[in-house]
Amino acid sequence: MADTNPTMTVEYILGQIEKLSAEPAYIQEAIAKIDNSAPDKAPAIAAVVEARETTNRSVLDFYRQLYADLNPQAHAMTVLEKAAGTSGIPMGEVTNMLNRLLGLESK
Repeated sequence: MADTNPTMTVEYILGQIEKLSAEPAYIQEAIAKIDNSAPDKAPAIAAVVEARETTNRSVLDFYRQLYADLNPQAHAMTVLEKAAGTSGIPMGEVTNMLNRLLGLESK
């Protein structure tokens, strides 16, 4: 029986992303149906596959956000990247933030 209440960890999220990135069998089945028994239904089959892939992209976006939320260093780096690209924030301050993040701040 599948675990219906997984603990949200970086490892769990990476595992889910790995599952999504594997070539799904339904694409091969759709191609086989188009080639063999249902060439006249190709547009409908293609639409189903496209809808599923759109859903997968949304799920990946969700997992990316969960990963960022669970991985404070990755989240901090995203904030630093935005700070570095924002006018009005002195580069020295961005450097100080990066040094603190990496544990390189002077004592």
